[in-house]
Amino acid sequence: MKDLVLFLLRFSIEEQKGGYSFAYQEGGCTAFESHTPYADGRARHVMVLKDEAVSGTLVSERPAVKQALELAAQGRVARVVVWRFDRLGRDEAETFVAIKEFESYGVEVLSATEANDRIVRGIQVVLSAEEQRKISARTRAALRQIAHENFPTGGPVPVGLIDEKVADPKGRRDKKGVLKLRTKYARDPKFAPIVEELFRLAGDARNDRAIAWLFNEKGYPSPGNRGRGWGTSTIRAIRTNEVYKGTLVHGRHRFVRKKNGKRVPVEAPRQEWIVIENCPNIEPLVSPEVWAKAQHTGHGGGGRGPNRKYALSGLVKCGECGGSMHASASCRKKNGKNYRYLRLRCGWGKDRGPAICPSERVFHYDGVMDAVVDILHQDLFSWENIDALVGMVVEELAYAVAARNSNRTEVEDELRKTEERLSKIVEAIELAQERLEILLERVKAHQTKIAALRSQLCEQPAAAEVPDADDVRRRVTGYVGKMADLLKSGNPAEVQAELKRHFREIRLFKDGRLRAEGTLEGLLQGASVVRNFSSGGGI
Repeated sequence: MKDLVLFLLRFSIEEQKGGYSFAYQEGGCTAFESHTPYADGRARHVMVLKDEAVSGTLVSERPAVKQALELAAQGRVARVVVWRFDRLGRDEAETFVAIKEFESYGVEVLSATEANDRIVRGIQVVLSAEEQRKISARTRAALRQIAHENFPTGGPVPVGLIDEKVADPKGRRDKKGVLKLRTKYARDPKFAPIVEELFRLAGDARNDRAIAWLFNEKGYPSPGNRGRGWGTSTIRAIRTNEVYKGTLVHGRHRFVRKKNGKRVPVEAPRQEWIVIENCPNIEPLVSPEVWAKAQHTGHGGGGRGPNRKYALSGLVKCGECGGSMHASASCRKKNGKNYRYLRLRCGWGKDRGPAICPSERVFHYDGVMDAVVDILHQDLFSWENIDALVGMVVEELAYAVAARNSNRTEVEDELRKTEERLSKIVEAIELAQERLEILLERVKAHQTKIAALRSQLCEQPAAAEVPDADDVRRRVTGYVGKMADLLKSGNPAEVQAELKRHFREIRLFKDGRLRAEGTLEGLLQGASVVRNFSSGGGI
């Protein structure tokens, strides 16, 4: 039954500053909903879903929209209300796709502040997207102007520096008449000595990994609040940043959108950069000569190879420190044949040293994979677990089917009683036992009620039967057999996807012990039990 109306709220940082907060949007949606009745006259429960300034992903991957689509697919949503249609997507293409997907589930999509006529809506969406593009262009132009005036343009403050606010040198004010502030970088007394030591070590031919190990052994505080120590990527990012020699660089990267909707930075041509040497608003920590000398060092790991994906990638963690276990490949020639070997080692232990992770053990990949498969079959997929799971599923499905059939029976009984009353009124008209006007009014009222009940009955799925336990068990055991074949011969991406269904996390300790945290929900999904039975009365 469609018993929900969803308020989809989203904001960008600029709009939040402009007053278009969640509370502002929710107030507009609430006022609109209170003055927009439904055809059947029934009230709906309001659910508010918020996207906390999520950007860089497809609209269907945003948490609030994803939850809304899941509820719509279950047939529970009657209406989606947004403050403006551009809250659904970053451009007109995404907005139209989102609206179409909701409407495919029979959900009405309305705006609280714009016309909801289909033709006018299309014009408004296109105009709104064009306005967003103009705002982005003006913002980029303003940032370039700030850079030309020798001021940093924002972003994370580099390690070893702190930002200080100064008044705009030209006395410019914002729309409210408040004097604008600019940013300058000054020396950070906490991290600046560490950064200076980093450049001295790099100038003495210490590679990035050796510097990271040394800093962790000395117990130097690491940037950020996670307390995970210094890594080679952090060392390299600091060592190659020109800001430490007092140079301002703006426009080094531009963002492009991949097919999956992600925005990723790519380096722009150097002639498009804005580069200001000896910027007066950046306090240098090292001289240009020291900075240039530090660029001759290396990563310390022989460079990065191709980013290959393995079945256990992102799934196995180090049991000692919690870091990801990294796979590395090596090739050896034996008896005229080339053999490829895979090994697993803690990425933090290799990258950050024994001060962060005491485990230096290297594991054979195949041995770890065999142990994971044994846990999967002997513990997670045991017959005791399968029998318990089948019993739980059948019990829950039986309850859901009974509840839905009971609701349908109530509507059918009420419809039958109303039709009987109507037939009696028609007989009374024929016998002229009462005044004709009164009887005709009763006929219209009962006809309206019958139409509403029939509409309500059409929205409900047909009566369902409780699934057979043997059928559920057959589906689950069939999936377990397919899973065993996939683990033996499937490609790494498919095996990885299946393993992530069943394991939340796997911990590998330096003594070879494995500790796995699994779930049986993946077993139901893989066997298509929930999906198939949900359409007939599911969970």
